[in-house]
Amino acid sequence: MSKEEYIEINEGILFAYLGGELDTATSDKVESWINDSEANKSSFEETKSIWEITGQVKIKPVVVDGDKAWKKVNEEISDDKVVKLAPRKNRTWIGIAAAVIILVGLSIFFRPGGDDSISMTNLQAKNELLETELPDGSLIALNTNSIISYPENFEGNERRVELKGEAFFDVERDETKPFIIDLPNDFEVRVLGTSFNIKADESETTTEVFVASGKVEVSTKNDKVYLEKNEKAIIDNSTGKITKVEANTSNTDLFWKNRILDFNGEMITEVCSVLTEVYEKEVRWECGENLPLNASFKDENLESILEVISATLEVNREIISEDGKEVEILTCKENG
Repeated sequence: MSKEEYIEINEGILFAYLGGELDTATSDKVESWINDSEANKSSFEETKSIWEITGQVKIKPVVVDGDKAWKKVNEEISDDKVVKLAPRKNRTWIGIAAAVIILVGLSIFFRPGGDDSISMTNLQAKNELLETELPDGSLIALNTNSIISYPENFEGNERRVELKGEAFFDVERDETKPFIIDLPNDFEVRVLGTSFNIKADESETTTEVFVASGKVEVSTKNDKVYLEKNEKAIIDNSTGKITKVEANTSNTDLFWKNRILDFNGEMITEVCSVLTEVYEKEVRWECGENLPLNASFKDENLESILEVISATLEVNREIISEDGKEVEILTCKENG
């Protein structure tokens, strides 16, 4: 192997190999090294175990020049931080930490198109809603405990951001440069200009995309759908299967942002289900006939809403305790 073709195999390169960040030629060199001896195979399996343990360190897979990128990393990281692989029984956590440092270094330089100068902005909404404007003029509202990452400038032929949590997007239209949101589990949302809500919580079993206006493409490794106004995609986080449904007319998907509930003839049992969902307190209808409700509420608490409903439909309210939790019951009046 010539000097130009040589790469030093260490934890950083193996982490990149396991994460799919290396080009085909560099991957072939790594695989050749792995199969060269039992000691190398053993070191690879050990590094793979570390990779699985530290799975929270994620890098977006891209096609890169592995030799060039590794040379750049070596220029930035001193020799004493490079962990050379050699057969040994006792690998210390100092070595593991150094490997993670190298991995983070790789994440800096492995950028689509070979652009090493991309500077990212990370915003996190902690205990309250956070609103911001992106470099292209698009507006974003972040729900609590949500994080968005985006470049200081959208260069190239796309506008790409990364979301963890829930956010509402009002995207500035640009037909020459699609707006792409990377979500956990390698899910992706792609638009030109539209408004929509995404709920992508890694701790949940599903990811949801609701379209308020325009058209949205939602895709996973195994499925793809197109959504239009008032349509919703529900993605199974484990399989990537996408189910497209009509969103409920009360627009509970946006309640966290606008605090509005708009009931236009929904049956009271459905209204109770909506209230249970958004206020996280069970509300139950126990008055026989299922009645329609026409009412709008903005920034109202559950107590006020139930008072209006009970007066409008002429029913009583009761509060009972079940399994240590309070339950709101709407019951018929004695002479009703």
